[in-house]
Amino acid sequence: MKNVQEVKFSLYAVVNTGTNFVYDVALNRRDARASLQAVKIDREESGMKGSEVKILKLTTAKVIR
Repeated sequence: MKNVQEVKFSLYAVVNTGTNFVYDVALNRRDARASLQAVKIDREESGMKGSEVKILKLTTAKVIR
């Protein structure tokens, strides 16, 4: 990894915004959207609110090495 200036990749998480629980992590938006729909269906069937579940795009805050 000599002379690497920047590495970019997208990472998405399906998260419950009320409890900060992560349901799934996906490498692309399409997979995250499919996971979001599955989680919302499961939550609605169990009687919970589906509106608390969101997709968050994860970014790098700090490079360790």
